[in-house]
Amino acid sequence: MSLFEKLSVAALCGCLFLANRNVFAKTGTRTYEDGHVALSYPDNRYNSVKVDANSESNFYTCLLHLKDVDADDILTVCKGDIRQCGSYDGVKPYWYSEDGTLMLFSATTIVAPKRSMGTGRTAYEAFPACPTTDSRGRSHAYGAECYELVVSEKGKTVSLTYWIGEMPNRKSKVEAARATTHILQSVKIK
Repeated sequence: MSLFEKLSVAALCGCLFLANRNVFAKTGTRTYEDGHVALSYPDNRYNSVKVDANSESNFYTCLLHLKDVDADDILTVCKGDIRQCGSYDGVKPYWYSEDGTLMLFSATTIVAPKRSMGTGRTAYEAFPACPTTDSRGRSHAYGAECYELVVSEKGKTVSLTYWIGEMPNRKSKVEAARATTHILQSVKIK
């Protein structure tokens, strides 16, 4: 075998190894499932999932505990459209004000309709300021940015408050929107 052939075989094997390594690196997802809800999430972002189910209102809250940060992303699942779910009592990241305006995260957050999510699905998004803790352990109520996505369709409304972090750039915002969309698309109500 000539030197050229040996180098060609080595290069081909190297490319195959890198391609397979990248495939395995991207497939790191876990599935959470209980008697109320099932969802898939990236295992490189979260340590654990905890669900608080309120069967009286058909409203479920899932805390997705972040790795390397003392924070949770908050997923909500509701049996009903956004009008029904937005009228339930209790803490949730979306509601309707007295004048009928949809609010996300806080009364000062600007809500924008999101790109099409498919037939019969309505989505709303916002990038609100959210809490963080600095390197000295001091809490700041508005020291970081989050991404809020609410998707409603007939019989189901899901939302995710996704912690982006301090001083995010455009790329991190795009990645947050993509990751949030993937998680919400995986949610199934039982």
